[in-house]
Amino acid sequence: MYETHIRPSADLRQHYNEISKLANEKNHVIITKNGHIDIIIIGAEEFRKYEAYIQEQYVLARLDEAAKELDDPKTEFTPHDEVWATLEKEWSEG
Repeated sequence: MYETHIRPSADLRQHYNEISKLANEKNHVIITKNGHIDIIIIGAEEFRKYEAYIQEQYVLARLDEAAKELDDPKTEFTPHDEVWATLEKEWSEG
């Protein structure tokens, strides 16, 4: 479970190092402005995990679309040799 850390926006200037350390150690810090949530700062490692997750979800969605196309009887496929012939032609002209 995540531990929530809430800090006022004034702390960004006055206590940047402390906020940075919290964000990296505890995954995120919520910054408030006038008593309301303004931004959420996440540590670099947490951001990398988030990016990897987003990329994984993108790939899974494309695979799901491809699987649905395969199951659709209306899908027309180009024979393998025609695809390679087209690619070879484009590469030789390119």
